[in-house]
Amino acid sequence: PGKPRRWFPGLFCIMGCVFMKFKGELKTEFDDFARAISDVLETDVIITDADMNVVGSAFQYFSLYQDIKIGSLIAEVFYANKDVLLEHKRDKESCRQCPEYHNCKMESFVGVPIRLDHRTIGVIALILPKDRGKALFKKISSTVTFMHSMADLIASKITDSQYSRIIEEKNDELKGILDANDTALIYTDFYVCQ
Repeated sequence: PGKPRRWFPGLFCIMGCVFMKFKGELKTEFDDFARAISDVLETDVIITDADMNVVGSAFQYFSLYQDIKIGSLIAEVFYANKDVLLEHKRDKESCRQCPEYHNCKMESFVGVPIRLDHRTIGVIALILPKDRGKALFKKISSTVTFMHSMADLIASKITDSQYSRIIEEKNDELKGILDANDTALIYTDFYVCQ
């Protein structure tokens, strides 16, 4: 009484939710996003969550990248919350210091953060062999714009999924309340009453 009821507790903390929660239920969608990016840009694509778990991927050249480590280029994108564009791995000190440098098949890298309310919740990364890196970096501005758009789409998919989950939970809760009452009740919202 006198206090407004929040029908959707947690609705405003959606932006704080980690996207690891969605790894299982949205895995197909994340793989679809990765495949779409891979098909358009003709490159390998990895989508990671905040814990550096691969939640979506599509590979045309390599299939080696399943274990993302702290100190990697993907981790740099995540922790710095900024794009990392690397045309030649030899230009990056951390790459040259890597014990796998001479065995690494990657030549070029493009990584953009996936942001939800200005917070990084994951990364989309392009892993490129020698012959693809040069061609992609000729049009890097439009590639990065495309990648940002895909990151925004992924973030909105996560938000939509969270909203749907909250609404389903509230709907089930209301059904339970209505089913528990022996007498008839009328339930409406603010907009129907106007």
